[in-house]
Amino acid sequence: MNSYLSIASKVLREARQPLSARQILRAAYELQLVPQSLYGKTQHKTLHARIAEDILKQRSKSEFIRTDPGRFFLRSFLSDGAIPARHKKQYIASLRADQLKKFHVLCVEREVLESMQHKLGKLIDFADFSEVPLKYKTLASVAKSADMFSVRVIVLIYREDEVLLRRGRASTKDAIQGAISVGLMGFVKRDDRTLFSEDRYGVREAAIRTLAEKLYLPPSDLEKFVQGDFISAVAVVVDLNNADIKKEVAAVVACRCPPEIDPTKQEAATETFYWQSQSLKINNLDQYDPWSKYILPSEAIRKALLKAS
Repeated sequence: MNSYLSIASKVLREARQPLSARQILRAAYELQLVPQSLYGKTQHKTLHARIAEDILKQRSKSEFIRTDPGRFFLRSFLSDGAIPARHKKQYIASLRADQLKKFHVLCVEREVLESMQHKLGKLIDFADFSEVPLKYKTLASVAKSADMFSVRVIVLIYREDEVLLRRGRASTKDAIQGAISVGLMGFVKRDDRTLFSEDRYGVREAAIRTLAEKLYLPPSDLEKFVQGDFISAVAVVVDLNNADIKKEVAAVVACRCPPEIDPTKQEAATETFYWQSQSLKINNLDQYDPWSKYILPSEAIRKALLKAS
């Protein structure tokens, strides 16, 4: 076991409750468990990545489990009767689920999208999209089909005149990673749609879940987002001829950031978040991912965010 995993194991065994990577490191320093060979300003991100990688590769053989987004515990405590049941519920991270592609996503037939794009253009008002026939298929089957497009959700987080941007870890396998992106990206899944959904697709619920998964928010902070001023859905991006966005369309949702929360300080192991003024003119769109190239120049979306702020 490498140093980071060894440190995490010792701290969690001592704490007997789930902790975030930052909390584990803080406790490790207090217990003088961190060797001088480990240093750096973003050690908590490295620790988070090491544990996440161990869970991904070792699966049920990993010493660690997730109990919430960004919070880890020891598998050995699952059989400990003295540990509260709330600490034993395992959380399946979106990364692992996305790699398996076995979950059901909202999808739309190519023929329907072609008709909409021809009539309404590439940026479609969500109200016009609301009559699209619902279909759910596994992400794996959508990837193999030439006639189906999956529906993404892109959550724009804003405060006053600023919008949140992120930069992911570069990857030779995915051209989108490493580029600058606006907001957070997830899928609209079958489980998002409930009897209480405000829209017939569960897009708002998908946005809330994406906030939790991508920002590693504890339940208390997520509740503050949910109670905030939420814009149900601003628009849907459709461009069937753009190979860079594969076989997907995107429902764009906007969410006001609670003043007491700053996503730029969240413990995202593989991404960096920062704020940018919405009024700032963008001179080089090539540095942004394909979705952002549609969203950032859109006056309709910009006005919607500024009005809501």
